Amino acid sequence: MAIEILQLNSDHEYQEAEFQLDGETFRLLSRYNERVDSWFLSLYDAEGNAIHTGRRVTVGNLMFPWLVSADRPSGQLIAIDSEDEDVDPGRDELGTRVVVYYFDAEEVEDAVAAFDAEA
Repeated sequence: MAIEILQLNSDHEYQEAEFQLDGETFRLLSRYNERVDSWFLSLYDAEGNAIHTGRRVTVGNLMFPWLVSADRPSGQLIAIDSEDEDVDPGRDELGTRVVVYYFDAEEVEDAVAAFDAEA
């Protein structure tokens, strides 16, 4: 079952939170960049070591699809538009209209298999 990761307060352009994913602790940093009107996420392990930094939040795309690291969670983060507009989140929309969810490895495998079956 997917887990809602970011419960953000749009009043803050910089936020950091810890999460348990697959039994491991991770830190997720979110930053808003006004110049490009976009949110960016960075993923860290429990000790603060960077796993991946500066990934732009884009709706409907896996956040870290090509990241190969023993330190990363086995599943994937994905931003979902609750209004089915498929528009990336603006300043006040991450955590409201657009929410970041975590899908474990089994859920990702099932989704890929279903997509492949339809193609």
